[in-house]
Amino acid sequence: MGWKNQTGMNWSLEFNSRSAWTVDIPENTIGDHTIVKYNMDNFDSWHNYWKLVCLQGWRESPNMFDYTVLLKDGMPLTVMQDTFCEFEEHQWLWGHSTGDILITGLGIGFVNEWLIKAPGVTSVTIIEKEQDVIDLVWDHCAKDERFTLIHADADTWDNPDELYFDTIWIDHVFNTNDHRQAALDKYTPWGDNIKVYADNAGLDNYYEINEETGMLELREKNERLPWCGGTLPVE
Repeated sequence: MGWKNQTGMNWSLEFNSRSAWTVDIPENTIGDHTIVKYNMDNFDSWHNYWKLVCLQGWRESPNMFDYTVLLKDGMPLTVMQDTFCEFEEHQWLWGHSTGDILITGLGIGFVNEWLIKAPGVTSVTIIEKEQDVIDLVWDHCAKDERFTLIHADADTWDNPDELYFDTIWIDHVFNTNDHRQAALDKYTPWGDNIKVYADNAGLDNYYEINEETGMLELREKNERLPWCGGTLPVE
């Protein structure tokens, strides 16, 4: 657990680094879910999706860090990974982590690494559908007494205690043609500060991890990244 940094991005005159949280989930397979560690030494064993986006991997780091990756049998994409791209796609959450927070999807416990440190966080409720994922991750991810895990389908969870949340982060895909609208329709009654994962283009703020303190600090946006309002360079 912790964070990693990459320098040499050349996208800012003042700041020249990228950050990402790291997790410490051991390799294991339970049911149809698997936790694996990827690096350049085991390239041949990578999920096909990671091989197809190898150029994106090289953008992650010229030397390729070790990554923790969650896979599901038969799924064409990886479920979750502790990459720089994931960190950047969660920028809205980093800037709105306060009060009582609801997260849909446990993944590899990536967001826990910030939520356990974030000033002002009073509770974190995480809804996870897959028992396999819970068994693989929950005992190993960052958490304290403020964190509650609910084993339920976030599409149909009915909030039986009528809880109201200061921040809601939708980090799973609704089984419907209009995922974003379905998420907003279902969860807005339980909190008006809500964001759907990957719906982040045009963010006002951009955060990086301070190497000395481990806390987030405000930086200028990386305009080369589409989820921060820019476009990736063509190579």
